[in-house]
Amino acid sequence: VAANGNIKGIAPDADLLAVKVMDSEGRGNISDVLAGIDWAVANGADIISLSLGWNEQPNDGMEPLDLIVNAAVEKGIVVVAAAGNEGPGTGTIAYPASAEKVISVGASDDRGTVNTDDDIVADFSCRGPSAFGRFDPDVVAPGVDIYSTWLNESYYPATGTSMATPHVAGAAALLLEYNRNLTPIMIKSLLIHSAGGITGHPFEAGAGLINITRAIESGTEALINNDDCWEESIIAGMNTTAVLKIKNNHEYSMNFSISISSLTDIEGDYSIPETWFEFPESIVLEPSEEKEVQIKFSAHPEANPGTYGSILKIESNNSEGIRIPIAITIPLFDTGTIQGIVDDECSIDSPYSCGSDPSDSVDRWGDWKFYQIKNHNGTSIEITLNWSDSSNDLDLYLFAPNGVLVDVSGEGNTTGEHILLSNPVYHEYWVAVYAYDVIPSKLHFNLTVSYLSSLRVEPSSWHGSLNKGEQGLINFTLINDETPDSNLDLSLILLKNGEGISLTKTIGRTDPDPYDVVWKKSASGLDLENAKYLNASLRWDNPSNDLNLYFVYKEGNFWYISRFRSEHRNDLLGTGEEDLNGIDIRYYLKKYSDIGIGIKNPGGYQSYNLKLNFTDESSWDSAVVVPSNISYLSSNERRTVQVSINTSSLTEGKTYNPFLLIKENSDLAKIPIRLSITAASSTTTTTTTTTTTIWPCDLPGDYPTCGEVTLEEVVDFINLWAQGEADLEDVVNLINARAGS
Repeated sequence: VAANGNIKGIAPDADLLAVKVMDSEGRGNISDVLAGIDWAVANGADIISLSLGWNEQPNDGMEPLDLIVNAAVEKGIVVVAAAGNEGPGTGTIAYPASAEKVISVGASDDRGTVNTDDDIVADFSCRGPSAFGRFDPDVVAPGVDIYSTWLNESYYPATGTSMATPHVAGAAALLLEYNRNLTPIMIKSLLIHSAGGITGHPFEAGAGLINITRAIESGTEALINNDDCWEESIIAGMNTTAVLKIKNNHEYSMNFSISISSLTDIEGDYSIPETWFEFPESIVLEPSEEKEVQIKFSAHPEANPGTYGSILKIESNNSEGIRIPIAITIPLFDTGTIQGIVDDECSIDSPYSCGSDPSDSVDRWGDWKFYQIKNHNGTSIEITLNWSDSSNDLDLYLFAPNGVLVDVSGEGNTTGEHILLSNPVYHEYWVAVYAYDVIPSKLHFNLTVSYLSSLRVEPSSWHGSLNKGEQGLINFTLINDETPDSNLDLSLILLKNGEGISLTKTIGRTDPDPYDVVWKKSASGLDLENAKYLNASLRWDNPSNDLNLYFVYKEGNFWYISRFRSEHRNDLLGTGEEDLNGIDIRYYLKKYSDIGIGIKNPGGYQSYNLKLNFTDESSWDSAVVVPSNISYLSSNERRTVQVSINTSSLTEGKTYNPFLLIKENSDLAKIPIRLSITAASSTTTTTTTTTTTIWPCDLPGDYPTCGEVTLEEVVDFINLWAQGEADLEDVVNLINARAGS
């Protein structure tokens, strides 16, 4: 980057800190990379360029190396990472490029011309999306036949995303030279939003080819949901809204137009039309003015499950343009079949073997197609993958939403794979189809998911809106198809702060043991039945004692380290800090006899403070479920359940995502609800039926009323019942209330 002789780099006057973490063959240990990053942070680096990476699934940004680079960004350092050279397989982004806060870089090929119009994405460049449903790569930069340093103080053309990454690091240096007040998040947004279009799917090319001049000269800022890209999972038949903020930093007014092309999967065989989006086609901003624009997306009920990508384009009357990446995931909700396509297999000619047993590791280089599956009830999940020709070889993986590999089916010489999961912990998982060996250019497959359950709930999901201050009612019907159920508890659940503890203790050297379990759930006295997430913070005053922090679990008589580990080189950083945030612990609570916190201490005695904070799935204070308990539900019985929501304490403009929980010993059903709170109106009470019909008065009977029931209201409600939009029981209650009036 900083070459300043006859060969000039992007930022020729930059000071370099050369940190060697690999051997002469480009191989090394992740622990050395962790140490190198922490050394760079401690020694004042403004930008860290990482031309390295590992391919392992799921690339969900939760590996220890991902956490380390995210921590560097939080300390004010721009981190740029190579996407990897294992393309063109779908979903193959290496880590730490898959980390949330880094700038992930793919490689473009200029095809030997100066003009960028014919540039393409290099075939070897790793493709997105990253797990789970995240947009990657962020951008691309030249990565083919790039002059780089060589032996004996010479230069030699080299190829790879490792050559593209320094271009982006140099671009970040120029932006910092131009404005030292830019933060890493601002630099990332500038480079993404100012990128130029290039041939290739957004999951191949990212937002496009970096354009430093445009990044510096841009007088417009934009964020979507306070981020540089829009990533969302939305059930077919539901809708969601993103908030686009645009600011005009010019000294003159600007006219902006907004457009979006169809979203497609990376193979281009399935798409989401632009007509599913609603937004103003134009917007006018005065000098220094900032406005918010609502962008609504409505997922068609028949949308094919998958992750789709596109670019939201904002163009102005002075030729400025902003490109905002979009990745929208449509999950398969309840039983159904997904039709999919793979077209890139694992390359056995690569320098490392693909392996013959998919259960040994999860580091292939063929297509990785991830699908989110959700259900509202079920005591088991059956997943079947089928294709037409046994000369092809696909493998089937099942991941928990926290990235834990739950099961795998990797048979050879067959046309199908199968997974049966009993007593699932979650009501959502991610299924991955891996193309191990694909002979034709495109292989079609069917992925079928089914659930075993005796209890049905109608509707199986609900979405709608209420004005702030209104009282809402949502009707559900429980249907028992088989054996009777008893003692069903019903509640509306939302995430809220749970238990928290702070411990101050001393730990000695943990050798020869790898770590000490310093906190155990079984000995804590905490009630973690409803715990969902954990934040753990470890602090001590002598960083020369390099402590590490682990989330651990017990199976049988032995403790094991989970995938959640914080392993800074504190002796290099000069700070005694380790953190684990947002860990989904539900899987471990349900599957193992105990969970705990482990600390590794290779040095002498050290006092420390450990803080643990849990986030629970708890009853929502703003909602009441009637009945809250069903003592007995006989076979073939139907029972109406109504959820009353008081919006007076809810935030206008916010969308809430609670769920109706039905429990019989353990979770029996979870019904997702998506509720948007809009501006207050003069109407004080609203009734919402199962099809989101708005009713001006609470239902009578067992429920509070809001005044006299008129004959017209009764007639209207009977008409709703005749159209299938109201329950007969509600009609009877309303007629009784009319008689009482």
